[in-house]
Amino acid sequence: TSLVGVIGCFSPRHESGRVTCSDGSWVLLRSGHPLTVGVKNSTAGGVEAAAGGGGDVLGLKSVTDDDEEGRGTHNLLAVLEFVSRSLNASYELVPYSKLGWRNEEGAWLYMLGDIVHGALDLGLEDVIITQERARDIFFSYPIVQSMRNVYFKRPDTSAMRDIFLAPFGPRLVICVAVTGVVLALAVIIVTNMREGPSHQGWGLGEAAIWSVSVLCMQGSPWSPKTPSGNLVLIFSLMFALIIYNAYAAFIISVLSVHAAPIKGLQDLLDSDFDFGYTLGGQD
Repeated sequence: TSLVGVIGCFSPRHESGRVTCSDGSWVLLRSGHPLTVGVKNSTAGGVEAAAGGGGDVLGLKSVTDDDEEGRGTHNLLAVLEFVSRSLNASYELVPYSKLGWRNEEGAWLYMLGDIVHGALDLGLEDVIITQERARDIFFSYPIVQSMRNVYFKRPDTSAMRDIFLAPFGPRLVICVAVTGVVLALAVIIVTNMREGPSHQGWGLGEAAIWSVSVLCMQGSPWSPKTPSGNLVLIFSLMFALIIYNAYAAFIISVLSVHAAPIKGLQDLLDSDFDFGYTLGGQD
């Protein structure tokens, strides 16, 4: 018959001495005699764990596929069970209503405060690791990556919107104005190329009025008799048609397509929405 005794050696956190205790014995051909795990005492065996954040984990419900919070709680308890089995220790759950934060005086409050002060051995919560927390608290390896969603009500779209002047940026206005000037100069040159006592070319005023009428889709009272004149008229009407169709398409798209005005966190911060957050929360 072989007898094997197992002795666990460890050093308490706040003591410099080394403590040894028997972890039971194993005898060949017979079942072992493990050490029964009792309540927490001053020398060995106990882990006091905190369930922080939003609720009491002592009253657990059945977990479904749609219960994200319940699955998170059970995952944290699974970690606690693994730690307690590895340390051969019992644990006591202490619920907290809030995670805690650091006040203006530099003291940690609630669950984080009890961990920093040594009242708790382990905290169970999905905690975001920040530089301020990492200076005073030790964290486990990141085992879960989570995300936060921001929900807001779509603003009322019945209010008047500046959709008529929205397409005209500074660069577009300059380009259209330059094109109108070029068309007016081209008409002046073409109408003054013909020679004869009965022919009278256009001046700057007449050419400007014609250019504005073409750009405003009012048609052209000018009927050129030369190929160069016909070419100028055709290009001017095509350019006006392109501008008009683009402008009309922009207005139709704004009125028919409902795009969210807020596409990210920065858009939310730059908007005039009133939003709040929980004091001492994760974010």
